[in-house]
Amino acid sequence: MLCAASSGVPSNTIEDSYNPDVPAKPKPAVDDFSDLNITEPLPILIHATDGNGKNARATKVKLSTIVKPEDMEGFFIRYADVCKAGMVGLKKRDRKGRKAKKRKGAALPPPAGAGKA
Repeated sequence: MLCAASSGVPSNTIEDSYNPDVPAKPKPAVDDFSDLNITEPLPILIHATDGNGKNARATKVKLSTIVKPEDMEGFFIRYADVCKAGMVGLKKRDRKGRKAKKRKGAALPPPAGAGKA
């Protein structure tokens, strides 16, 4: 339905959204969804960042790559190597202090008046 004030451009008002005089659009045939029936695996898009958040957006490094299904195993082997290389400089957490505090706390009697109502 065309708006009388326009120059041949259909209007998009609520009144014009349903017009019983105009036939409905035909429903898509089964063949229109042929892309859902794939015969071979599709390539995968992988995104990665350097982990910098809001504070370092200007220096944030973003990467993306397309990996073919037959190259997935090799990609993940190399990806694991990169992740392991990034962990070399990390320090192991020092838990000795926390364990000693727990042992000390368990050995001490409860404070006076604790547990009384």
